[in-house]
Amino acid sequence: MNTNYTTHYNLMRFLKPKGSAGFTLIEMIISLSIFVMVGLLVINVYVIINASQRRTVAQQKLQSDTRYLFEAMAQEVRLGKIDYSFYSGTPAAIDLHPAAATDNCILALTDQVGRSVFFRRTGDACDGSGVQYCEEVNLGDCALIGGTGWANITPANVQVQALRFSITPSADPFSTVAERSCDDDSDCASGYDSYRCDVAGDTRCEYYTDGDNFQPKVRIVFSAVSTDEKIPVAGRTISMQTTVSSRILQGQVLNTNY
Repeated sequence: MNTNYTTHYNLMRFLKPKGSAGFTLIEMIISLSIFVMVGLLVINVYVIINASQRRTVAQQKLQSDTRYLFEAMAQEVRLGKIDYSFYSGTPAAIDLHPAAATDNCILALTDQVGRSVFFRRTGDACDGSGVQYCEEVNLGDCALIGGTGWANITPANVQVQALRFSITPSADPFSTVAERSCDDDSDCASGYDSYRCDVAGDTRCEYYTDGDNFQPKVRIVFSAVSTDEKIPVAGRTISMQTTVSSRILQGQVLNTNY
């Protein structure tokens, strides 16, 4: 046997640990498969947690934005007073009586400094997907048609489904109105918006008030849906309702047609 070969062979035997063996191809494949599976599992858990967190943040933002809009309307009612002249005048002539055929989607107020402010649902028939606000600085800014002072205050990715304002009493209790006798509701229609004929009582045109409470208040009903695809379909709709009373005490009730 060649002496050099024998020396090399003996040296290799000395350096190689007893009982050691290299990874076989199958062992490497199995190890790599386990590593990939664990990695995919970790990534999948991260994706699920991240998506859940994004949904939660999106839902919280939807609630926060809509509540801010809701509270903005309620705050104006608390610090101002109902502008009854808007509802009984032209071009509005909106019937505020609970028995009215159509819902009121416009809130007309007078703020603390006597300036007119408005909220309304967009659309000519109040069927739009947004909410608008207007503060009348100059005459005509808040005209229902062609007014340039209206600003969209609807949060991003939110479409309004319903916005209604129920105002009680249905006529200004702090203004003097001449009494009018009647036989039916049609006798109260001309110039007596929001009045009904109390045939069973004293046969005169009367407005609606809930009991003896004449402090004007507004019930706001609001419903909206989010277009944010991060939010599950079942959680995209939000509905809110509240009743807010004006804090301004206007004095003695003069309109006794109730």
